Amino acid sequence: AINHYENGTWFREGWWKIPFNDCRTVLTAIENRYIYYYAHNGNNKFWTGDKKLCTRTSAFKIKNGSCSSKNLRGFKKLDLKDSDSFRMTLE
Repeated sequence: AINHYENGTWFREGWWKIPFNDCRTVLTAIENRYIYYYAHNGNNKFWTGDKKLCTRTSAFKIKNGSCSSKNLRGFKKLDLKDSDSFRMTLE
């Protein structure tokens, strides 16, 4: 899942099922130098951070707002600096 800035508002969006060794475009426009991400591989591997943000159990796109604690996940901050594109490999 990602948290990104779009048209003046922060959105959280997910989920994508990306097979091992495959690549997907999940964000087509970058409007802020920072994004936040949270990922898991369906087993016991997680990529997390300290920023608690809301997710859902199925596909979602949500604006900032209240959230039940069971849907909060720790997102990791990523500084894209001046990039207008990027690729991330989760290992």
